[in-house]
Amino acid sequence: MNYIDRITELAPQLPAVVLEDVMNRIKDWIVSGGKEDDPYIEQQLRFLERVAARSKEHDV
Repeated sequence: MNYIDRITELAPQLPAVVLEDVMNRIKDWIVSGGKEDDPYIEQQLRFLERVAARSKEHDV
């Protein structure tokens, strides 16, 4: 599974504002010449995984 697929899988567990912000960051990265498998995208995924875990803990 690639980073974008994993982000898509996590999407229902994330606050919309957080997901929108990260997706805009990823879009900007790719438009500027970045690749979907770059470490920057992995970093964004790790952030979203932490947010999802926290949301689950606090039932947000």
